[in-house]
Amino acid sequence: MIIIDGEVYKFAKADLNRIILKSGLPTRLHQQLRKLRNLDSNSGKTVVGKVIRRCLSTTKKAKAVETSRLYAYYAKKGNVSVGNQKSYKPQKIGNC
Repeated sequence: MIIIDGEVYKFAKADLNRIILKSGLPTRLHQQLRKLRNLDSNSGKTVVGKVIRRCLSTTKKAKAVETSRLYAYYAKKGNVSVGNQKSYKPQKIGNC
């Protein structure tokens, strides 16, 4: 999960077998944080990454957890986090 100034920016899965020693974060998360911190639009903002550690043996299981987090966020907030807007299309809730 990536958080910018206290707001969820993105949920994503990460390979916990590929860790950057300097940060202790998975490679993919480390790279995304570095790029976001370098954007002018994030100047002066706090950009942090958080790993929700779970022992998931397959990508399919990790994707299911990611999707459930995205759905829970959408159900609570009524919108999709900025970093997931291109990839996550929520199913309509109820008769809407």
